[in-house]
Amino acid sequence: MEKAPPPCLKLNTDGAFHNQYVIAGIGGVLKDDKGEVLWAYTVALPLCLSAFHAESSALERALILLSTWNMQQLWIETDSLILCNTISKAAQGNWSIKDVIVNIHNSLRNISFHITHVYKEGNKVVDDLASLGTNSVCLIEFASDSLPLFVKGLVRVDQLDIPSFRIMRLYK
Repeated sequence: MEKAPPPCLKLNTDGAFHNQYVIAGIGGVLKDDKGEVLWAYTVALPLCLSAFHAESSALERALILLSTWNMQQLWIETDSLILCNTISKAAQGNWSIKDVIVNIHNSLRNISFHITHVYKEGNKVVDDLASLGTNSVCLIEFASDSLPLFVKGLVRVDQLDIPSFRIMRLYK
């Protein structure tokens, strides 16, 4: 995962949507320019409408939780190309989650930010946090020293610039 240039902070968010259960887990991680985790979160999102709803809600919740941090420069990275395009073009997106998108735009109003797309393999830390959120009953926030062990390992892999791979079965 690419590191943010100083003094910029980097926020990665993700949503894990399970259509058959109409639930999602969402998560986010904030890192400094050295790739050190400053803060992370995970939580369930019951009655989730779609994968886009989960992805958007993950960013919205992160920005709400970080609103007291007084961030000046923020690099947002998401594996949702639709969310990336919606936020960068100041569009309102899907009418069913218009309020979520409006809240994101309002939260970013006083922050110098840019948003980029990253493939799922480059977003592994928050991918696993979002999956963890599907089973959580309440919001869980983490400092760098309280991250789950498997997440600490993924953070270390990112810091060492070791690529992540998605293993897919090509035949049955």
